Amino acid sequence: MNHEKDQAFHEAAREALDKQESQLTPEVKRALYQARVDALQKRNQDKDSTRLWGWSLQKSLYPTGLAMAAILTMVLWLPDTGSEIVPDSTSTQFSAETLDMLSAEEDLSFYEDLEFINWLATQPEQG
Repeated sequence: MNHEKDQAFHEAAREALDKQESQLTPEVKRALYQARVDALQKRNQDKDSTRLWGWSLQKSLYPTGLAMAAILTMVLWLPDTGSEIVPDSTSTQFSAETLDMLSAEEDLSFYEDLEFINWLATQPEQG
């Protein structure tokens, strides 16, 4: 039902416009035709100005954007191996021991006396 109403409306509009067109003077018809031709030429010129080396700029921007996004992703996610410092095992062990010592809830006086305790352990027994 809706389609029939739309079709009837389109027919009535087309008849009214055709009637008005037939009443136009030849000068007005010529001016309207020239304006249409000028608009179509302008559209084609604008379309040609978006071309670069035979490629449409709009079509060539998508692959370029994807390539740049891939490069940026690689640069941000891949580690910089040139400036990476590999710690030796003693410094890693020391920092792990230090971290363990600082995070413990024990009395720190034991660690303050650790050098003395080590010295005592290395002394021969007298007896």
